[in-house]
Amino acid sequence: MIYDIHSEKDFDETVGSAKGWVLLDFFATWCRPCKLMAPVLEKADEEMAGEVTFCRVDVDAMEDFAEPFQLVGVPTFILFRDGMEKGRIIGYNDSRTFMEKLRGLMAEG
Repeated sequence: MIYDIHSEKDFDETVGSAKGWVLLDFFATWCRPCKLMAPVLEKADEEMAGEVTFCRVDVDAMEDFAEPFQLVGVPTFILFRDGMEKGRIIGYNDSRTFMEKLRGLMAEG
């Protein structure tokens, strides 16, 4: 299940105070690469159930929230462990490449 972040409270409860791995997807509804990443993210969520909690933030709806993350573009995926940022994946990736990058970040962190 991919959780939607609609407020700082949602973020604090789902990411900030979480124990373990959380992947936060910053996306925009108008963004074609973001739309292409949606099924990739859903597949990753299914494959990594119990290992990683997947969340997403609409950067247009949560502009003030997204700004401090200093995003260079969307989609941007930020991996957290125990509430601390451990790495980023930026842009479109096919499913295999995305999983390799995600597993690589987890191995480093």
